[in-house]
Amino acid sequence: MLRPDLFRIICELVGDPPLHPMDVGSGWPGHCGVLTGQGMVPVALHVSLVGSHARQIYELRFQNPADSSPVMANDGRLPILVGLANEGPQAVLVAVDGSSRIGRKARFSILFNRRLLNGAIQNGWEEYISGTGEHIFAMHPRLFPIYVEALAAGVTIAPDELVAATAASGVAQEGTNDAAERARRVASILVRDAAFSKEVRRVYEDRCAMCGLSLDLVVGAHILPVKAPGSKDVVWNGVALCHNHHAGFDKHYIWVAPTNREIKLRPDILKFAKTDAAAMVFAQNTRPILNVPTHASWQPRAAMFNQRYQYFSKCYDWA
Repeated sequence: MLRPDLFRIICELVGDPPLHPMDVGSGWPGHCGVLTGQGMVPVALHVSLVGSHARQIYELRFQNPADSSPVMANDGRLPILVGLANEGPQAVLVAVDGSSRIGRKARFSILFNRRLLNGAIQNGWEEYISGTGEHIFAMHPRLFPIYVEALAAGVTIAPDELVAATAASGVAQEGTNDAAERARRVASILVRDAAFSKEVRRVYEDRCAMCGLSLDLVVGAHILPVKAPGSKDVVWNGVALCHNHHAGFDKHYIWVAPTNREIKLRPDILKFAKTDAAAMVFAQNTRPILNVPTHASWQPRAAMFNQRYQYFSKCYDWA
């Protein structure tokens, strides 16, 4: 099949909207716009067919053209490599970030295990990490905008979270526009939260503000939660926390003074720490004062803590 024809087929499978073809070109790439929860993203779509690899029966692949056509990303477009697998009960798209291959003219293959397709057929979404550490994603075609949104935001979503979102939408079974839209709405929230967390971790230099732990075990947590009126995805409504302090903050075991940022642990936690060694370590490692970024515009605002305590008023009687 000619790549321009394959480009058109993939566009039809994804649907317009959210994928709007602009210039078919050679199909390596063709230009399109993909509508995401964050707006329209211009994409340089490099398309190919998925086929078997003679080396192993369980190994599949798709390749770039043999005529030395390089991967391109003109005009700031996202370069995405997409293989179409259309031999099973459900068409599946296999997608890879093409940024590392921009300008490469030599022949290359995107190799992956067949179970990647099986997972996408069953759940609507699946992820595979190759032997070289490359992340390869397979998805129901109507979920392609989710991949584009995450790639454009520069974030990685936990595969189990996306699988749960897509499976709950019913898109793998129904294949309808409504089911796909349900999945895309949930996934867009996951992307937004991941982008917020990434920015908060950056300004806190990837260290927990309550204990100093790093080790890539830190997340960006909202002070005023997303579900509360007036909550914003900005760094001054966030704080970087390790998983333990994040859980403690969410369970309202921890109170932070809005103005001087003094940290207090709930009295029953302190009482338990007197007899439990692990709880004692947690209490001892919790700083007396919240550590914050040096840049004033990044520091948590007192209003966010005050609104949090108003929103969860019954949970902070102890404070």
